[in-house]
Amino acid sequence: MEEVVSDAGHYVLTLGSPLDQLRIGHYQSLELLIEDAFGQRLPGADIVVKGGMPGHGHGLPTSPKAVEIGGGLYRVNGLKFTMPGLWELMLEVQRDGITDFAIIKFKL
Repeated sequence: MEEVVSDAGHYVLTLGSPLDQLRIGHYQSLELLIEDAFGQRLPGADIVVKGGMPGHGHGLPTSPKAVEIGGGLYRVNGLKFTMPGLWELMLEVQRDGITDFAIIKFKL
């Protein structure tokens, strides 16, 4: 599982879905666990998902949405990747008035 700490350290995001199982040209989802810096799960977060291919200068071909499954676990639905290469998912997480950002980079 991939773990990423947000830029200001407010959130720890752990992918529950392996990035190496993502496929080109298919709609898919990722599970995401959000915790604070002390390991406490954080339900009730608002998550904005953006991304793209930095080397090509374009964003995602879809508008993925994150929905809470429960207990600090979220599912990012509507992801689609159109070609091989380096991709980024940029996550803006807001909870209790605290906004922080995380970038997950991976190659397909």
